[in-house]
Amino acid sequence: MLMSLKNIFVEYNDKIILDNIDFNIQATAKIGLIGLNGSGKSTLLKIINNYHELSNEQCMVKNNIRIAYLAQETTNFETDNILDYVSASDADLFEAKSILNKLELDDYDKKITALSGGQKKRLMLAKVLVNKVDLLLLDEPTNHLDANMIEWLEDYLKKINCAIVMISHDRYFLERIVTKIIELDKGKLFEYEGNYQVYLELKAQRLESQKASHRKQIALLRDEKKWIIQGPKARSTKNKDRITRYEKLKESVVVEKEAELTIDSRQSRLGKKILELNNLQIGYENNILINDFSYIFKHDDRIGLVGVNGSGKSSFLNVLAQQLTPLAGNLDYGTTVKIGYFSQFSDDLDSSKRVIDYIKDKAEYIQTKDGQVSASAFLEEFLFDASQQYSLIEKLSGGERRRLLLVGVLMKAPNFLILDEPTNDLDITTLTILEDYLLNFNGVIVLVSHDRYFMDKVINSLWIINNKQISFSFDDYTSYLKNSKTNSSKQKDSKKEYVKEKKLRLSYQEQKDLAVIDDEIEKLQQELLVITQEMTKAGDDYQKIIELQQRQNEVSELLDNKTERWLELHEKIEKIANNN
Repeated sequence: MLMSLKNIFVEYNDKIILDNIDFNIQATAKIGLIGLNGSGKSTLLKIINNYHELSNEQCMVKNNIRIAYLAQETTNFETDNILDYVSASDADLFEAKSILNKLELDDYDKKITALSGGQKKRLMLAKVLVNKVDLLLLDEPTNHLDANMIEWLEDYLKKINCAIVMISHDRYFLERIVTKIIELDKGKLFEYEGNYQVYLELKAQRLESQKASHRKQIALLRDEKKWIIQGPKARSTKNKDRITRYEKLKESVVVEKEAELTIDSRQSRLGKKILELNNLQIGYENNILINDFSYIFKHDDRIGLVGVNGSGKSSFLNVLAQQLTPLAGNLDYGTTVKIGYFSQFSDDLDSSKRVIDYIKDKAEYIQTKDGQVSASAFLEEFLFDASQQYSLIEKLSGGERRRLLLVGVLMKAPNFLILDEPTNDLDITTLTILEDYLLNFNGVIVLVSHDRYFMDKVINSLWIINNKQISFSFDDYTSYLKNSKTNSSKQKDSKKEYVKEKKLRLSYQEQKDLAVIDDEIEKLQQELLVITQEMTKAGDDYQKIIELQQRQNEVSELLDNKTERWLELHEKIEKIANNN
């Protein structure tokens, strides 16, 4: 056991955030922490990081525990440049550079003050990953990462030999890394052994067994299960036993008719002519990002914009939203087009206002096919209950403010939605509500997001920005990433052939190690998991616990060595490829 917390109570602005909860962290745990924005997730991570402030009755902790903590808020940097900041402690310099390269921060001498907000968050992530610790605390680690970085981080965290507690809205990320999900709900803590799919299954069972009247929650869980079962074509190889269990669960759960959740999408009527782009050139002085692009939008367009960082995705959205003038070409809008733009950087919130007043400033009512819907009713659909609606905006958490901004955009009933990283800082429940809204939206959607799950579920085509040109694909996002990776691997294979000609290659022993090391690491991780389970079962059997601890130390040391060897081999492969 790394840490055991008891009777943790937190109250803020007359709201109970954590209601005397208990929380245990095992030595090899990989825990996903989820819950609504404002439910106390970040607060709990901060408490764990600052465990020394708790009393002995509230916290038992392993001696000399080492913790690394990635906060959501940008920190104050103690050093001037990138490499000094990451390697300020006793971090291995070679590994520090490797991680920085993966996060596209390879200008090691660059001043931190010259970095963008997203780059600073990636720098903070590199800092926490580079040191060997017992416990890694990560608050939304995938924010500001592109898809390739997220996949790399998944692989890294699966192999790392320490406990992890992380907050994430990325459902693929949770599914592939965590072995336990803990949900915070109204101050209470609920534990689910397993990944995101298992969580959906077990939570639906718990709510049904309680005969709960959480109509939205049950309906959203049902929608999520349908998606997991049906899914995009790229995920058709899903484990058949799990699919069978979901089908049985779907048949066994009896939900009242009112539990069916369909948010009637509210938008203004969209005429025949929408938007024509004619020979657009987008960028800034001496920096053309997109050149000579033309397109006529259709009513059923649900477009995901893809490209490397700096390729012009946000600039393109700003041009569509008429917040940036193109360098050349023109945009011809239809007379009925009403744009709703949700930017990752916008914040027009007045903290002194009440939540309901902010939304009423946008519109007091919006018209639907079934009549008018009030601002209050619309807020409730996005999980702002009556008490929150009449609270001041200053009392909202960062994620709740983000959710309120989203409601403000949708309340204007746009028929052409432009969404720039809409999933950042939103909780999973809000994301499922937003997805449901967008699937029922009868207008055009253009979005940028690195959330693979969200993209797979919402879009029907991809626009890929590459070398100042835009190409089209009708793959889902996961398939596109898989195909891109395959093409990249082919290019690397051709480079390796060239490497062989130059006689720069892995040694025979290194090739042998590389062939088996992934399996060896996985076996050691599984053994650690079994040891942890046996220690829990041992209870007061002191002799048994001592034996298990000794074996745990041996396996941990072996896993450390294997992980270091894995990093060494892969870094050598990269070095060979890069130098040739």
